[in-house]
Amino acid sequence: MNRNTFLFSMILTLAPAARAYDSIRFLEPIKGDEMAKPVAAAASGDRLYVVDEKKNMLFLYDASGKLIKNVGRSGSQNGAFSGPRGVAVGPNGGGNVYVADTGNHRVQIFDRDGNFLYAFGEKGTEPGRLRAPESVCVGADGRIFVADTGNDRVQVFTQEGILLFQFGSSGKEPGRFKGPARVSVDPSDNVYVLDRDNERVQKFDASVKFVREYSLLGNDAAVDNFGFIYVLDGKNGKVIEQSGDGVILGRFGSYGSGVGQLKK
Repeated sequence: MNRNTFLFSMILTLAPAARAYDSIRFLEPIKGDEMAKPVAAAASGDRLYVVDEKKNMLFLYDASGKLIKNVGRSGSQNGAFSGPRGVAVGPNGGGNVYVADTGNHRVQIFDRDGNFLYAFGEKGTEPGRLRAPESVCVGADGRIFVADTGNDRVQVFTQEGILLFQFGSSGKEPGRFKGPARVSVDPSDNVYVLDRDNERVQKFDASVKFVREYSLLGNDAAVDNFGFIYVLDGKNGKVIEQSGDGVILGRFGSYGSGVGQLKK
């Protein structure tokens, strides 16, 4: 995203059962004029967290879109960033905030108010080391999943930053990656990896055994609590919903900067 106004304009109204959305309700967008290049966002409870790759900051907003505070600066010290590209929040709401500090080859953890807690990771190719990680997510059990983009793998850590295991390697075959850019975990511990340079999303079960792959129909993707995949088609200003079987269930949005519109 390369403009100063960051639009968060979509709310999915999900039915209680595990099926496609019943309706899409577009709200007034939240405008972040203080940002330069926002690249990732995560919400928890009444908070919205956005990382800005250019300003090297983490922005905190309330549910109405009012800026609460921003934290961070350029650098490698604790609480400083170098081109951060991913952000996630812990389970159960009100939890910690996890930032993929891409240029510093680490993950930093903050409390819900943006106060620095700790960090883990350093540059390298050995197990437990990271190289330009672009995404982080947290499972229901608190395990931290990191898309280790530069090493073409996903690594899984404890809350203390201790490596549990890793999976994937460079390649085109199922279970291999080329530039994994997003990682998500659903409530059943299925893992979804946006395998960017192979132009696909790969799904793994709770034991990280390869399950299937989906063609990537856009430039980013997210997974909801029911295993539905939402792909951002920035070129056409649309979000595409796919079922767990890869069937396209619907599209919404249009290209532009108004309510219900998207613009890369």
